[in-house]
Amino acid sequence: MHTPKVILSLCLAIGMAAALPAVGSTNELDGDLYNYKRGTSELDGDLYNYKRDKAELDGDLYNYKRSNAELDGDLYNYKRGGYKRDNAELDGDLYNYKRSKAELDGDLYNYKRGTADLDGDLYNY
Repeated sequence: MHTPKVILSLCLAIGMAAALPAVGSTNELDGDLYNYKRGTSELDGDLYNYKRDKAELDGDLYNYKRSNAELDGDLYNYKRGGYKRDNAELDGDLYNYKRSKAELDGDLYNYKRGTADLDGDLYNY
């Protein structure tokens, strides 16, 4: 029979191998919400932090509309060169994001850019 040390070593080796992350593309889907990385853009977790150049949107939920930008959410931090943009509005609990014909709306979001669809609790982009 195997000694307890051998059995423990075997269990630890199997556990460590199972804990290693799978190698995949740079797009990641993680958890109830998401972790999305594309280039330098990063959307991560329950809250998110989105940076594009000097723009930063950070909070629970948001409403961001580009050109006549609107930021709408529970918590957020929006910076573009340190000033509020044009007629930016801050208001509400959920969010609605429109960039030309793109819409993000709801508890999480539905996002269409070209033919890409992101929809629901998790997403596939």
